[in-house]
Amino acid sequence: MKKRTLSPLKAGLLQLGVMALATLAATLLPLLAPARNLLLKALLQWCLLPLLGAVTSGVFARSGVTCYLAWLMPPVVLTALPWLLVGYPFAPGVMLLCCLTSMVGAATGEVLRKRSGERR
Repeated sequence: MKKRTLSPLKAGLLQLGVMALATLAATLLPLLAPARNLLLKALLQWCLLPLLGAVTSGVFARSGVTCYLAWLMPPVVLTALPWLLVGYPFAPGVMLLCCLTSMVGAATGEVLRKRSGERR
């Protein structure tokens, strides 16, 4: 049975949408709940965003885009969107962690794409 993969355009739009929504939530939810600000902020920024960056980069690389381009969108969205919404970005460590996990996810997606091509 043939596995279906997304086209590169659909995978790129999926990556952009998922990262934009998650970054929007990580930016605005801690401002709405100041009592639970520290825990919510840590979970969203340090756990959820890097994980989503890795997964979406892997899907984007698996769709046929080179891994050198697939990892770029999550850190860019993570940097630009909070700056546009509230006037300041996340901590630099969050952005660097997202860069690292996005690179790992993109490399994994490319390796999985090449392995599935060898099996056919």
